[in-house]
Amino acid sequence: MQQHKLLIDDERYPIPPKAKDRLREAARAAFQAEGLSVPVSAGLILCDDREIRSINLQQRGIDKSTDVLSFPTVHYAVGKTAASSTDRIKREWLNEYASCYLGDVIVSVDTAHCQAEEYGHSFEREICYLLVHGLCHLMGYDHMDEKEKAKMRIKEEQAMDMIGLRREDCQTIMGKALEAMKNAYVPYSKFAVG
Repeated sequence: MQQHKLLIDDERYPIPPKAKDRLREAARAAFQAEGLSVPVSAGLILCDDREIRSINLQQRGIDKSTDVLSFPTVHYAVGKTAASSTDRIKREWLNEYASCYLGDVIVSVDTAHCQAEEYGHSFEREICYLLVHGLCHLMGYDHMDEKEKAKMRIKEEQAMDMIGLRREDCQTIMGKALEAMKNAYVPYSKFAVG
C-alpha cells in the first residue's frame, strides 16, 4: 500500500487527535480514489475567516472569505490529472517527505461550521469534504465548466463514500431526525418539539 500523507497545521485552530485521524483518512481516500501509484503528500492548514480572507486577497485579488483554497505545487498538462501524470509526479519527488508534495489546502473552520449547518449535515462531513475538494484541485481537477465539474464531483463523492460520509447518508439521517422531532411526545415539557 502507498504511503500517502497529510501534514496538518492546526496551530491556529487546534483539533483533537481523532479529528486529525479522520482528516488523514479522508486524504487517503481522495488519493486512493484517484488511483495514485506513487506516494504523495499534501499540507492542510486550518484557519478562521479573517485569515482565509487575507490569503484570498493576497493570492487571488478577491477581498472576501471563502471555504477552501488550494495551492498546487505540481502543474499537470492540460486535461491531465495526477493519476495520468505518474512521470511528472516522480520528477517532483521530495526525499524530505518520501513522496511527491502536491501542495497545500487551506480550510476556514468558521465557514465549515456555517456550511455544515446550512446544508444540514455534520461538521465532520463538511470539513472532510472541503479537504477532499481541495485535494482534488491539487490532483489536477477543476470546476470551471460543467464537464470538469462533473468529473471532480465523481472523485469527491468516491472519496467521501470510502470514509462513510456520502451526502445521501447524511441527508437521510438528518431527515429521520427531523421526522422523529415532529412525532416526539414530551408530556411534561413546556417547550414545543419539532
